Amino acid sequence: MALCGWGVSTIGGGAMRGDVPAAETASPDRSVPVAATDAGLVRGTRLGADGTVRRFAGIPYAAPPTGDRRWQPPAPVEPWGDVRDATAFGAACSQPADLPLAVRLGPVATTYSEDCLTLNVWTPADAPSARLPVMVWIHGGAFLVGASSQSVYDGESLARRGVVVVSVNYRLGPFGFLAHPALSRQSPTSSSGNYGLLDQMAALRWVQRNVAVFGGDPARVTVFGESAGAVSVNLLLVSPAARGLFHRAILQSGTTLGRVQHLREGWYFQPPAEEVGRRVAAAAKADEANPIPTLRALAPEALLAAAQPQMPFSAAGNPFYPVVDGAVVPDEPALLMERGEFARVPVIVGANADEGSLFAQAVGGASLVSYRLVVAAAYPRHAAQVLARFPASTDEEARNAAADSLTAVAFTAPARRLAREVVRAGAKAYVYDFTRVRPGSAGQRWGAFHGSELPFVFGTLVPRTVAGFGELLVDDRDRELGDQMAAAWGRFAATGDPNAPGVPAWAAYDAERRTVMEFGQTATRARRDPCAETCDLFDAIARDWQARKVTARN
Repeated sequence: MALCGWGVSTIGGGAMRGDVPAAETASPDRSVPVAATDAGLVRGTRLGADGTVRRFAGIPYAAPPTGDRRWQPPAPVEPWGDVRDATAFGAACSQPADLPLAVRLGPVATTYSEDCLTLNVWTPADAPSARLPVMVWIHGGAFLVGASSQSVYDGESLARRGVVVVSVNYRLGPFGFLAHPALSRQSPTSSSGNYGLLDQMAALRWVQRNVAVFGGDPARVTVFGESAGAVSVNLLLVSPAARGLFHRAILQSGTTLGRVQHLREGWYFQPPAEEVGRRVAAAAKADEANPIPTLRALAPEALLAAAQPQMPFSAAGNPFYPVVDGAVVPDEPALLMERGEFARVPVIVGANADEGSLFAQAVGGASLVSYRLVVAAAYPRHAAQVLARFPASTDEEARNAAADSLTAVAFTAPARRLAREVVRAGAKAYVYDFTRVRPGSAGQRWGAFHGSELPFVFGTLVPRTVAGFGELLVDDRDRELGDQMAAAWGRFAATGDPNAPGVPAWAAYDAERRTVMEFGQTATRARRDPCAETCDLFDAIARDWQARKVTARN
């Protein structure tokens, strides 16, 4: 594999029903943390032997999107009277059972529900006056699966570094991203399909109203995510509806600068999102003239059965992803970035060396013949160049070449492209490559795979064995690297600059020097981008796609 040559003390008080939560007052039991949100009091729990980090879990930030609220923008929470228990995570959002994604990041949840619009807060603050930087996490999972409660996303370790960590659930699959002409007609923006993104924005607005109660600074909010979470961060950057809700952004292994789905037009060989909605309605045998009442009445399991969600990098099933709808996402994200129409905030963006290892078979990496056929179909005007850069003469070489080329086109090159646009607009960008291969059979098989950086960032590194995937172990280099990444991420949240004690100097990216930080196998080091020529090739391909698509539209 190896692409590009990378060998608070108690917080409490009486509730206020306004935009500004009540100030801190004493809790009747000093061992139990209580906080006053704008919807009511919540009771959390202390973590660790010292109890200095407090967690408040399962706090609703929007009303349950059930019944008539299915496929509506998130509605305000109904305030509660008594102190609400916030010691346990909320339900994971409804999603396909046992969806065979390449690897689960630990169990998702024991409970699934449409009533899932909750968030979790970890805080080390001694008082609301602490004004600590805030990091808001958006989980990945192909917009189909996952939850903020997964153990790899535990925020305690990051919080101990002096930040307030918030993790968010948002609607997934057909619950969060189904579009339909009838839904668009009901909308004041004449659009539909981006409900999961609207959930994320509602959570960020909750943070603006409430995070000061937990010792956070609403003027220093970093939104960060991985995979679908990073795609979400990119969309939040370009969405006018998200302006001012965050002040820095971190994108791990994902952007949305490629070929995206549209609400009513079938570009990039993708069906219009509204057409996908028609398919789902037909599969559910809903009335063609008025299908929405029937679809809203379906049990979650029945809706999933009718929807047949599509796997990542697969052509089978129906896609449920954010779409260009002219409202939440007003135009192609790549065009918006090129025009400078995005939030000009400091950015960290990067990818892992072997992102494609888990997905290669889905895009034709099973044999030499299928690899060459897929390259010819995917890059009809550049196939010879791609095959020259990623050559293969055996089935095994083809599997590796497919994985490496997928890493480049879907992850590495778009990360650099996004960084260049951020810099061109006058903001700072910091680019990284994660190349560490953990000891154990899983590392040897999959390399620095998609998602493998997550426990380093969150400080959740533990040995684990996943059936059918292999064993991941932890050694001293892993622990050193985890300290460095968490320190850099935390410093960036505090200042907009990731340079932190114990981390080698990390220069901001520019188009000439093209410096990237390698979080590597034996060392962390800054170096000139070793993927530059590969990224230049795929940038040229992306520009060609974009030019031909824009020409077709005009």
